[in-house]
Amino acid sequence: MRYILSALMFSLTLMSGYRGPLIAAEVVVKPVKSSVALRNPLKGFRPDYPNTSSPFGTTFRSYVPWNQLEPAAIANDAIAIARIREYFDGTNPSMTKHDDFKNAANRGYRFIPRIYLVWAGSPDELYWPSDMKNYDFFSDSFIARMQNLVRRVGLALKDDPRLAAIEMGIHGKWGEHHLSDWDSKYPGEDTNSAVPNDFEPIYSTAFNNAFPDTLITRRYPKDFSLENYGYYWDSFAHPDLDKERDGIIASGGGVGWEKTLISGEVAYNWGGTNEYNGENPNDSVTDPLHYSRLEKYIYWTHATSLGWIANYSVNSATKKGAGILQDALGWRFTVTEARFSDRVEPGGSMNLKLSVRNDGSAPFYDTWPVGVALLDPATLAPVWRGVMSNVDVRTWMPGSDYNYN
Repeated sequence: MRYILSALMFSLTLMSGYRGPLIAAEVVVKPVKSSVALRNPLKGFRPDYPNTSSPFGTTFRSYVPWNQLEPAAIANDAIAIARIREYFDGTNPSMTKHDDFKNAANRGYRFIPRIYLVWAGSPDELYWPSDMKNYDFFSDSFIARMQNLVRRVGLALKDDPRLAAIEMGIHGKWGEHHLSDWDSKYPGEDTNSAVPNDFEPIYSTAFNNAFPDTLITRRYPKDFSLENYGYYWDSFAHPDLDKERDGIIASGGGVGWEKTLISGEVAYNWGGTNEYNGENPNDSVTDPLHYSRLEKYIYWTHATSLGWIANYSVNSATKKGAGILQDALGWRFTVTEARFSDRVEPGGSMNLKLSVRNDGSAPFYDTWPVGVALLDPATLAPVWRGVMSNVDVRTWMPGSDYNYN
């Protein structure tokens, strides 16, 4: 059983100060909030796998080249799905790029895949299967192959405990849904647009069917506005893109940030961000001007995780700023007060009341239970444990206090 509030393990030594008749009494504890940032799951700095050196990294983005999942058309579903699983397990040595997530769940790691076809550069790195046409995002044959691949990936990752969310990807540079500066490759297309309007229902149907129980995120807030999708802002807090910030604040991604994931990365390679967000990840988490600005954007947009900036060097100069941003990103539940019976007879009932506040910027998006345990005062081994019923941590919104009996 996973306990989302693992700190709620009250030792029976709290009875040691009891005096008087053995009648029901109540112990009141007001825990002191930790002054250090915590390595909590499904939030915070989000490195690109396999970079696991971050002290806070529990969730990782996985860039997935299409042609590693499908070098060419595979007619047999079982063979195709098995190959996709081999990719994410890292068990096929013939793959030039793959992720070794085989034991990720045991280490508490979760991943967010994004399939892509082109890594823009000089020259572009292309990952179309050998029987498909490079730079084709629009043909009927491409659409059919995309739909089939997404379906198979959904089947391969169905009920996979390592999956935190899925980024739509596929379309455009780096799977970021834009084709800018490629006019010569797409005559007649608006290369400054994101996914064309008439293609949105094609993509959304494919992803909704493949991932019905998974958080889905898209690149631009103006796209897929009818869907309950989150958002990956891959130029987070860029000074030229406040319209994207405002779009996130206004829509939060479909139904709003209260129910869907906001993430992204701090970009350092375009548009003169140095003055605002820093020259590199180290600068971002060292200079108070930079990390204070990023902290504001995190709270404004209710961001849960950020990449690229996660590649900062861990040292005394970066510790403070990194801790501030880790605290701000996503959820951080603080137990402000606990009240419980100081004595319970065999077969009796224990009264318990918890007051919890979310000091982060976003809710927790999964249905993990709230667990409580009593520990043996000598060994600290659990002598009893249970799960609080009728508690949905997804409703614990940032800046709010919640009381549960």
